[in-house]
Amino acid sequence: MKPWFGIGLLCLILAGCGGSRTVTAEAPRPQFQEPDYEAVTLTELSGYLGYLAGLPPLQRRDECRWLHDFVTEAPSLGGRLHLALALLVTPDCLAEQDELRVALELLDEAGKQVRPADLRAFLAYQRLIAQRLFSSRRHEREWSRKLARLRRYCRQQGQRLQRCQTTLSQCQSKLEALKALEKSLNHHGVP
Repeated sequence: MKPWFGIGLLCLILAGCGGSRTVTAEAPRPQFQEPDYEAVTLTELSGYLGYLAGLPPLQRRDECRWLHDFVTEAPSLGGRLHLALALLVTPDCLAEQDELRVALELLDEAGKQVRPADLRAFLAYQRLIAQRLFSSRRHEREWSRKLARLRRYCRQQGQRLQRCQTTLSQCQSKLEALKALEKSLNHHGVP
């Protein structure tokens, strides 16, 4: 018996022991490792949101600030889209600008340049979220201003009340002094 025949027979036996399983290949899942800031695909941008969600807040802020500087120097469509998404989830990214307003502007600009329908729909959805956040933040600021005015008014009314109580206390003291004077005058027989 030849050695090749034994090896072949062993392979057939091992293949037969596996039964009649059919192997179906799973579709490969895209692995998102590092952001490709120039990419303008739905997979890349949705992966970038997951990447941002996995960063601690301070690193996310650093990422957003770095990306802002990157886009300022080399404004590409992909960079602007990544920056818009980073601004949506990163408070305190831009020092003196409203992140949500800037994100809305970037999404508006980019939405006009993007061609794939699925990506346009994704960006439209992100814009709706940004608009809602912007609106709620605007209402929050408005109510904060009203609350501050109400607190000032209450403080002023409290100070007025305190002054009135002091004046009332002084008037009561004077009235008691006048009553005491009248009593002493009536006691001495002065008409």
